[in-house]
Amino acid sequence: MEMETHLIMQHHSLCQDVPGGGGLRCYKCSFGQSCSDLDSLVTCGEGERCSTTRALSDYKVHESIVAKGCLLAAKCNSQGKLAYYSNPFRATYSCCNSNYCNNGVSRAALVLHSHRFLLFMATFLAILSATIS
Repeated sequence: MEMETHLIMQHHSLCQDVPGGGGLRCYKCSFGQSCSDLDSLVTCGEGERCSTTRALSDYKVHESIVAKGCLLAAKCNSQGKLAYYSNPFRATYSCCNSNYCNNGVSRAALVLHSHRFLLFMATFLAILSATIS
């Protein structure tokens, strides 16, 4: 009976990430991975918040990367520098504090997709116009 009680207590302590029951649940994606497919979830540890990190390249114009996950609360709503494939980026760290709150698709991603669509349509219409004339 003592061994059974010990195992139950050990299992209970492993399942709790923060006092008072499970930790904050957040979406997770890494730089270079599509954040539009939000199937990856992570449980944050004590003192962490759901985060979205957006970074702009210091070298390539309009190159941006996004990551989502958990971040120490002390680093939330700050800016910094990071390296991705040896290239320097300026990063903005934003956080929220409720389950799955970092699920939004970044505005930069929406703008990029809109620009690509417009470029495609302009090219298509130019080719169509040239073939009709």
